[in-house]
Amino acid sequence: MYKANWVLILVVGVLIILSLLSYNIYFKNAKNDNFELTYSYRGVKLIPENAPALSNLFKDQKDSHNTFISSSECLKCHSIGMKIKGKVEAPQIAHNILEYCVSCHALAKNGQ
Repeated sequence: MYKANWVLILVVGVLIILSLLSYNIYFKNAKNDNFELTYSYRGVKLIPENAPALSNLFKDQKDSHNTFISSSECLKCHSIGMKIKGKVEAPQIAHNILEYCVSCHALAKNGQ
């Protein structure tokens, strides 16, 4: 083989290796915000204007919809959906889990 062919093969090989390395670093990075899901499973854009406000669960009582504690507290009821005391239904979350639920969902007011 000619020397020029070996150089071409070497350059193409290096480019392929660099491309694979770049792919692995960029796309496999768990903290990459460019690829975070910005739509719900139903195709609704995840912005505060589209998020339903929280309502009081129990009349004249302070409940978890009045004060944000953590997303894990919200997921106790909303990860799979459930009935609370047999009458109030907590719907299943319709999007990927976000760290701060009240960045979109407005808290309920006491007595409303």
